[in-house]
Amino acid sequence: MSNTISTTLAVAALRSKAQAGTLDVALAHALDGSGNLPDILVIATQASAVDTGCLFLVPVAGRGAFTRAGILGLNDVHGFIGPAPNERLGVVDVLFTSDMTSLTNPSYDGLKLFTDILNDKQLKIYCQSLEMTEHHAVTRLSKLQFARMTVYDSVVDKELLAMASANAMFPGARLHLNGADAIVAGSGCRSSDDKPSLALIADMFTMKPELLLTDEAGVLNRHNIVFAIPTASVADPKALMKRAAAIAATADADAEKLLAAEKILAAELISDVFHQVDPGPKA
Repeated sequence: MSNTISTTLAVAALRSKAQAGTLDVALAHALDGSGNLPDILVIATQASAVDTGCLFLVPVAGRGAFTRAGILGLNDVHGFIGPAPNERLGVVDVLFTSDMTSLTNPSYDGLKLFTDILNDKQLKIYCQSLEMTEHHAVTRLSKLQFARMTVYDSVVDKELLAMASANAMFPGARLHLNGADAIVAGSGCRSSDDKPSLALIADMFTMKPELLLTDEAGVLNRHNIVFAIPTASVADPKALMKRAAAIAATADADAEKLLAAEKILAAELISDVFHQVDPGPKA
């Protein structure tokens, strides 16, 4: 008989420990090799930012300025305009993807746009309505009404997923994405048995620029993803800790940012701010 306990009981027990101030949380990028088993293992991983989309509600003009947008661009990157009938209010919902490029500067792509947005830089708005009127404005992340990021194909370590899928990586499970609260939406768009992946969703307003994993030019190219894994509901907790240590050892130059992200989630667990989601009874 397995010595694991159900995730339902694990979540309840962990919250009780957090409220009592006795919750033991270990960080994958700070494991001491002692072999002690914590209540929760917090592990930061990284995944390519290539398959990323961001949906925004962009303020363009005053109420009644136009009936519907035909083109909406941010920094000359034109996005996909959504179906929501908000244009008469002067706001437009629009989706941008990481592979889009600026019409005036082909080297400026969606990832550079997302980097500027997450750093709260001023954005140039261009809108052409179906009435062929043109509207120009500026905005920034802190001025938007809605900003949500979806990572469509976040590759996950195969061994880690096999051990943690039932209690930390199931659809609806909570995690951190670039420092912000996020959820697992389901399997990634190209997930396979050999290369499993997840789809992740998070609001962008609380993402932390200092945690972004970037290239040498400072452009977002990977996501900083942090999971909280209750060890009591893992079949082989020691194997989990060993795999976590191996993953952390590959971090190299990004180790400090990954550790910083782990510390943030750990602090929220200990203070009972971050609540793990119960996957519910198995069918």
